[in-house]
Amino acid sequence: MKVFSKCDIGRIRKSNQDCCRSGLFQNGAAWAIVCDGVGGSTGGDVASKVACDKISDCLVSEFSENKTDDEIRSILVGAVLQGNGFIHDLALKNTSLKGMCTTVVAAIVNDEKIHIAYAGDSRAYLVEGDRLTQLTKDHTVVQELIDSGEITPQQALSHPERNCITRALGVASDIKVDYMEHTLTNNSGVILCTDGLTKLLSDNDILVLSQKYTEDVLVENLIKKANERGGIDNITVAWICH
Repeated sequence: MKVFSKCDIGRIRKSNQDCCRSGLFQNGAAWAIVCDGVGGSTGGDVASKVACDKISDCLVSEFSENKTDDEIRSILVGAVLQGNGFIHDLALKNTSLKGMCTTVVAAIVNDEKIHIAYAGDSRAYLVEGDRLTQLTKDHTVVQELIDSGEITPQQALSHPERNCITRALGVASDIKVDYMEHTLTNNSGVILCTDGLTKLLSDNDILVLSQKYTEDVLVENLIKKANERGGIDNITVAWICH
């Protein structure tokens, strides 16, 4: 496996509240973490960095060869829970950081299977030939409205609460972490990204670029395209592929 990642401030924001970490384990399995400190919250940049650092430390220290799927799930979800607890405790101890929180999407690809744990609206996409599939489901107000049938996905794009997330690390001492698995084929890969990308690029935009570019060049060009369209937020992308 190969993994590439980059975090970009964008063209509008004066600070970068996104953060990412990625790497390879000794057996060649890949991992990546993408976090987005919630815009406007105190210490969003601190929250995203702390989450990335704590989760990556857990993954690197606990993952080893021959782990079962259940064991990998436990490692990944446990790492996110530890990150949540650390951010929440840090905010309680430091009043200047009160209210800080962050989204997270974290993935391990091992033996052709991807394991994903997430909270918030940072996403994971499966790229498979000429098809792009969103693997995660946004924890947002508009997603709940879509699920209930009150609005359509098209209406969600301009909804006044489209940026309101319903789940993030650091808000409470405990959090529900969503988890999923998916098998990868030889021609498939996984994109993890913050909403700085998905607010400006459609699924088709992402697919077209993934068909045109490979490896680190794909990451660079996804970010470049989002900046060309205004770069209204921080932009972070991780790409795991064969």
